[in-house]
Amino acid sequence: MLMTLLSGTGVGHWACSLFTASLLPICYNPSEGAVPQVLHPPEQKLWTNKQVDQAVVVDYITIPGGEPLNHPNAPAACDQVSFLRFRHQQGPVDAEQADAAFLMVPGVLEGANGFEFIGRQLVWMAWEEHHKAVEVWAMDRRANCLEDLTGAHAAGAAETAQEAEDLLLGYYYEGMQINGQQFAGYLNSSQMPYLVDFGLRQSTLDIKAIIDHMMPTPGLSKEKLFLGGHSLGGIHTSVFLGWNFAEDPDNTGAAGYNQVAGAFGLESQVVPLDSGAFFSAVEDTQTGMIDSNSRKLLNGTSSLYSAQGDWNYRFNLWLLESNLIPRSIHIPGLFSPEVIAVPEFLGIVASKAPDQEATLYRRLPPSRELDNIVDLVHSTSPATIGKPPLLGDFRYTNQAYVGIMFDKNFQLLSFLKTGLGFMEGGPMKRKWRNLTQLAEWEQTADLVQNLSGRDKLFIASDAGADRDHFGTGPLYGWASRDRIATPEAPTLTDARGSVNFTHLEDEPVAMDDFIRALHTGPTNLTEWYFPLRILLDLGAVGQPYAPRHGLMTYHIDGANRVPSLVINGSRGIDLNDPAPEKMPKQVRLVAPGYSHMDPLFEAVNSPSQPGYVMRPLLDFAFTVQSALKP
Repeated sequence: MLMTLLSGTGVGHWACSLFTASLLPICYNPSEGAVPQVLHPPEQKLWTNKQVDQAVVVDYITIPGGEPLNHPNAPAACDQVSFLRFRHQQGPVDAEQADAAFLMVPGVLEGANGFEFIGRQLVWMAWEEHHKAVEVWAMDRRANCLEDLTGAHAAGAAETAQEAEDLLLGYYYEGMQINGQQFAGYLNSSQMPYLVDFGLRQSTLDIKAIIDHMMPTPGLSKEKLFLGGHSLGGIHTSVFLGWNFAEDPDNTGAAGYNQVAGAFGLESQVVPLDSGAFFSAVEDTQTGMIDSNSRKLLNGTSSLYSAQGDWNYRFNLWLLESNLIPRSIHIPGLFSPEVIAVPEFLGIVASKAPDQEATLYRRLPPSRELDNIVDLVHSTSPATIGKPPLLGDFRYTNQAYVGIMFDKNFQLLSFLKTGLGFMEGGPMKRKWRNLTQLAEWEQTADLVQNLSGRDKLFIASDAGADRDHFGTGPLYGWASRDRIATPEAPTLTDARGSVNFTHLEDEPVAMDDFIRALHTGPTNLTEWYFPLRILLDLGAVGQPYAPRHGLMTYHIDGANRVPSLVINGSRGIDLNDPAPEKMPKQVRLVAPGYSHMDPLFEAVNSPSQPGYVMRPLLDFAFTVQSALKP
């Protein structure tokens, strides 16, 4: 009777959710929703990954960092900075002889493999379409030295998905030794006191070290190098442009803006350090990535009053040094190094058996943070978080697992969203119809304030006929972008055409390309231990007291001293864009349908995908260089 009364009021869905645990036979409906009609065959690529791999040389280079660590407990490997170098095999071996180079800085929780796809494609396209040899250098921040990838690399080299799973579980959870090495466990804040020094000064000097190593001839990088990055990487670029590497504001030859030919940002901002756009981007990043308990202890560091701001900043550093706030991003109960590491494990298995039924997650031992984040993503509303049917009650392929964690129609959190295609194989229903509910739920408000998305979200509905038969529903698989729609039929619907699931424009990334970047090579896409010091420093750069703390941001307007290109997605993170007249040397473009991660992986080798990022980036660089010629 209660459900009948509520069904006409628009809150029947909520009532069912609230009573799910006790009235599951009434509320659970395996046929609820509609089945996506995936009808299209895979399209013929304009060029293949095999062709690119044969033409593009990739090296992982490690050099001394820009400034040595001064901490007795720091691992020796953390005194170095590493980066991926992409170059054409027919081009020059000496980077100084390349026509142009792009140095890319990763976002929060992002490793160098965030640029694995875009790096290879840019080198290929520059050679094939412009007859030019360009290089891409993708930076790993020094904290990546703390990741133990022994098990991941062994699993990546395994012949089968089953063997890979066994290696991952054995090494990271069961004490297995590989090549005489045993996993010591994920590190916690108290084990990493040296992370207090892993701030903007260190990473900015490391960027300069990479430039000096690859282009040591004075003045050459000013002609050939374009610095930029994704998300935080663009904000960091703004800091670099305002830095003085001689620590002398009168020595403008040592200014960051005089080390590069131009700058770029993808789903980011490249702006002066005193601009509202910079403050807004910094505040959004800090709010989304620092847990609420730590924020209660921290003082604002961008005070208009210099003396007060200086005191606040020093107090915040004391909190970090004293371990009263975590030294790396860790949101208790929800976000941990394990949560950040597991997507790589899923990607390894999915690369070997994409359409095989997934078993890895079910085999993982219980983990509070991992189980909580999975329950959050795989729920229909706040009231159903942790209520059956759970993720493990459904049958998914390995690729579908990756889609659940990253695709924009399944993942709730905007900074992880990627347009990867859509799920197939069974009925789908809507979830989290009002994303503002996330900001009201205490445990997730930390992550989604200012970061909520606006995509329709879906979840599989058929886990089996009833609770006694969970795990016997259809096998849900994944259909990549070219199979769900075409330019002639751009909308994925159900058989009757009454439900619109997604549109081709909003799915610019091929799942295979994304999975490859999760794990391939010596590094990875995710960053287990992102240093919180960087976020604290962001609030201080550009302030009068900043140089007293080693933040040499003397040139506040450095971003206005060089040409720049910013490309943001129409469905990405909301950013406070500067007025065009305040950025006269900047070109700003919008990529239609792109979510936050899409600029790094757009399927530019697909005939149905316009190149909204890579071609404009190459055109921008070559145009700037032409203007520099006498």
